[in-house]
Amino acid sequence: MKLWDAATSAELRTLKGHTSNVWSVAFSPDGRRLASASDDHTVKLWDAATGEELRTLKGHTSGVWSVAFSPDGWWLVSASRDSTVKLWDAETFEELRTLKGHTSEVASVAFSPDGRRLASASYDQTVKLWDAETGEELRTLKGHTDWVSSVAFSPDGRWLAACAGDLVYLYDSLRLDEDTRMAHFLARGLIDELKRHDAVVEAIAQKTNWNPAMRKSALEFVERAALKNRTAD
Repeated sequence: MKLWDAATSAELRTLKGHTSNVWSVAFSPDGRRLASASDDHTVKLWDAATGEELRTLKGHTSGVWSVAFSPDGWWLVSASRDSTVKLWDAETFEELRTLKGHTSEVASVAFSPDGRRLASASYDQTVKLWDAETGEELRTLKGHTDWVSSVAFSPDGRWLAACAGDLVYLYDSLRLDEDTRMAHFLARGLIDELKRHDAVVEAIAQKTNWNPAMRKSALEFVERAALKNRTAD
């Protein structure tokens, strides 16, 4: 991994330690630490200022594709090809729990802005919502026509975006418990306003200056359209 100065574009340092591809990296909310997810089955934590490797988290039985800190920085979540999501204590480095339910690789994971929920995206063509505190599976969102490569919450926590194939799906996460079919209907309605991509959408993110009243222009998707070419371990 390389760390860059965003203002000057200068390369600051190279972080070495993983023994295979690194698929995901995340800063802690205070910017003091970095987490990285690798095909070597591990998650590593680094000191962002010095580049020192702080800890290697082991427990996944296959490559790790996604990693994210909780909004308060206390927890770390990882998603793996072993079909599980793991929650870690980011201070003690203890594995807190393993979330099981997906039937294929988990490609992406995200915390809601309040830290109370987790969303995971999988090759099984579903998105799952979890209670971050208990690990309880809250809901499974089905209907995607391809494997789901990425998920992201809006900054206010209401909207959940997911990309599968060349489509972006948008869900009203506050209405899922009321009527899942309505949530899918709302998503389909908004999909018509999002331009189709010519290739697989691998990642998605949302603006921090979110205005939920602006339907068409509220989301700014930062996407990386490239055909997946990842081989199994």
